[in-house]
Amino acid sequence: MWLRNQRCEEVVQNAWEEGKLASLGSMLGSCLEKCRSRLETWNKMEFGHVGDRNTGFFHAKASVRRKKNSIEGIKDANNVWHVDDGKVEEVVVDYYKDLFTTSQPIEFSKMIQTVQPKVTTSMNQLLTRDFSAAEVKVALEQMHPLRVLGPDGMPPLFFQYFWSTCGEVVTAMVLNFLNHDDSLIFCKTSLANCDVLQRILKVYEQASGQQLNRAKTSLFFSSNTPNVTQEEIKQRFGAQVIKQHKKYLGLPSLVGRKKRNTFNEIKEKLNKKLTVWKEKMLSKTGKEVLIKAVAQAILTYTISCFKLSDTLCDELTSMIRNFWWGQKEEDKKIAWVRWEKMCEPKSNGGMGFRQLKQFNLALLAKQGWRLQTKQDSLAYKVLKAK
Repeated sequence: MWLRNQRCEEVVQNAWEEGKLASLGSMLGSCLEKCRSRLETWNKMEFGHVGDRNTGFFHAKASVRRKKNSIEGIKDANNVWHVDDGKVEEVVVDYYKDLFTTSQPIEFSKMIQTVQPKVTTSMNQLLTRDFSAAEVKVALEQMHPLRVLGPDGMPPLFFQYFWSTCGEVVTAMVLNFLNHDDSLIFCKTSLANCDVLQRILKVYEQASGQQLNRAKTSLFFSSNTPNVTQEEIKQRFGAQVIKQHKKYLGLPSLVGRKKRNTFNEIKEKLNKKLTVWKEKMLSKTGKEVLIKAVAQAILTYTISCFKLSDTLCDELTSMIRNFWWGQKEEDKKIAWVRWEKMCEPKSNGGMGFRQLKQFNLALLAKQGWRLQTKQDSLAYKVLKAK
C-alpha cells in the first residue's frame, strides 16, 4: 500500500540523499538506515493505519522466520563461542581474510606449459570484461519481489521500485562480486599417481596463490584399495578419509545398488513441503501452482542425472496426488479422476501435471542426446575415457 501513495517515493528520495551526505563508512548501509528510519516515521505520522491491522498469524510467521534465519553466535578458529555482534563480524572477516590472502606466487611457467589454449581472443574479452550496471539491474529484476530480505529488512521490491534513486549506490557495491567452487579429482589409486597429483597441486598453488584447504579435503577409496595404500596416501595429503559418499551440488557423488536408500532424502524433502502446505487453506488454483512450481520442480535436478526406481516414483506421485485431493494424515479423500488423466494437457481436459516416470526418462534421454551431438564437450570426453 505504501507504493500507491505519492509521498512514499518522496520520502525515499529525501532519505537516500541524507544517507549519502551522512555516510561515514558504507554509503549503502547509511542510505538504507535513513530510509528505514524515515519510512517508519512516515508510516506512524502520515500513513499510520498500515501495519496496525496485521493479524497475529502474520506476526507469528514473521517471528518464526526471523528466529530461524538469525545467527545467535559463531565459533572462531580456536573453537571459542562468540555471541557479541562485533565479535561475530570479526570472526567472519578474519576467516575470509585468511582464506583469500595471497601467498605472492612467482612460478607460473610449469603450469602455463601444460595448458592447451581453448579460449579464443573474443571469448577471453567477453569473460574478462568488467561487470556492467545493466547486468546488475537484470539480476535484480529476476529476483522475487518479496523474498531474500537483507539484514536491513528491505526486500528486492524496494530496490526494483526505487532503482532510479538507489541504483547508482547499489551497483557500486555489487560490481566486485567474487565466486568460487569446489573441485572433484579422480585418479587411479597408487603412490605414483599420488606423487604426480601432489606435484600438480603444488605447481597450481605456486602459480595461483591459492592454497589447498586440507581441513576440508576428503579422500575416498574404492573397496579394492589396500589399507596400507590408503593410510600412506592419507598421511601424504594430510586429509581425512570418508567411508560414506558425500554429496556434490546436492547430489550423491556415487550411487550403489540400493538406489532407494540413496534417494530417500528426496521423499523426505517433498513430504516436509507438502506437510506445511496441508496446514494452510489453499484453493485448487493455489495447489496447482505449488505442485507445478515447487513439488515437481524440486525433483527436476535429481531426475535429470539419475534414473529413479519405479517404486520411488510411484510413492512420490502418491504423495502429490493425496495433497491435491486434500488428504491429511490418515484421512483419505476420494480421487475423482485418474492421475493419468490429470497429467494430460489442459486442452485435453487434464491439469498438465507431470508423470514422474516419463519425465525422468525424458530428461535422461536429453542428456544422452547431448552426449551424442556434442562430442567435443568435457562430459563426453570424461565418460568416453572411462
